[in-house]
Amino acid sequence: MGEENGNGSEKSFLKKITGLKEKLKPVKEGMKTVKEKVFIIPVKLHLKKKGKNEIAKKIELPKNAKPAMPEIKKLFEKYENISMETEFRFAVLGIGNDLKGDDGIGWYVIDKLKNILPKDNVLLMKTATPENHVKEIREFFPSILIIVDSASFGGSPGQIRKIEEHEIQRIFYSTHTTPLTIFMKLLKQDLPSTRIVVLGIQKKQTMFGIPMLSDVKKSGDKIIKMICDLHNSKTMEKGLDGAITELSSNGTPSIKKIFRK
Repeated sequence: MGEENGNGSEKSFLKKITGLKEKLKPVKEGMKTVKEKVFIIPVKLHLKKKGKNEIAKKIELPKNAKPAMPEIKKLFEKYENISMETEFRFAVLGIGNDLKGDDGIGWYVIDKLKNILPKDNVLLMKTATPENHVKEIREFFPSILIIVDSASFGGSPGQIRKIEEHEIQRIFYSTHTTPLTIFMKLLKQDLPSTRIVVLGIQKKQTMFGIPMLSDVKKSGDKIIKMICDLHNSKTMEKGLDGAITELSSNGTPSIKKIFRK
């Protein structure tokens, strides 16, 4: 009897073990799946890291630089394209008041140029307060800034003259609330490479409601022609001084002669 009871207990135990194995079988299969998934994680991370390294190589960063994001790469590529395609940039500022006779010549020049010159590489402004345009000029970053204004330098009405920086305060002192020299200093702080050229046209009558003299208007037309010819021939940087000399000496802008030199 004891032997039979022993055999029966053993069979019962083996039966329980077998049943337990069957119950653990799906768990084991699940663990296998989990193990495979866990193994895939570092593989994906490795591939991701490899992709970043490839990007860094394409950007060709300096040895000590940190890896850059693709967005930064795109930004630099865009900047390089803009830098390559950007044309020579210059600005013209007309100062004055068109209600005060000859004092409106600066505005006259700008109004005419706006109908002729393109807007992509030329900044045209007319104002009575030039200091209000410092930020606009800084952001445009021109190579040359031409300022046109009526002046009192003792010449004949309509005479054109380049005003040197040391003459500005004396010649334009009564015209502006803020000295033009302060405006120029504000610009040069951030635009040291920008060349500023001041062209003065001798005025005669500046009372309110008085029309502009025909001689003053003709001189404005000569400055307009000079600027347009220099722009169209792409010789603004090299030809500006010669063109101004021609205008100042006899008032006849022989632009084509200047270009052939």
